[in-house]
Amino acid sequence: MADSHAQSIAEVAPIMWLMLGFFVFPMAAIVATVFTDSSRYRSIHFGLTVLYTVLNFCHLVADLVVQPIAWYQVVLMLILFIIGLLLNLVSFQWMKVRLVKRPPKNNLSHKEQETEFIQE
Repeated sequence: MADSHAQSIAEVAPIMWLMLGFFVFPMAAIVATVFTDSSRYRSIHFGLTVLYTVLNFCHLVADLVVQPIAWYQVVLMLILFIIGLLLNLVSFQWMKVRLVKRPPKNNLSHKEQETEFIQE
């Protein structure tokens, strides 16, 4: 019995590693969002949110096709899909915001310059 259980775990281990990566990658993106203001990163971030929304939608459809339907899983994927759509919207808005540095006033140092966000 223990031997067959060990074989089952070994068979699903690659899937578990992929699932770990699927969850760790967005967490790393969240951390990167805190530490960067790069316009290139904003574009990459938007692309990632769209990718994850598409993948969550595919997962939702797959959960509806599999029999028997696990409704708790369908509800979870529907919630994740809706959150993904909201993240797409916010990420798109964030991508369109430009960071503009104002020139120094009254001999202020470079560090004391004001920063202004302009939405395109």
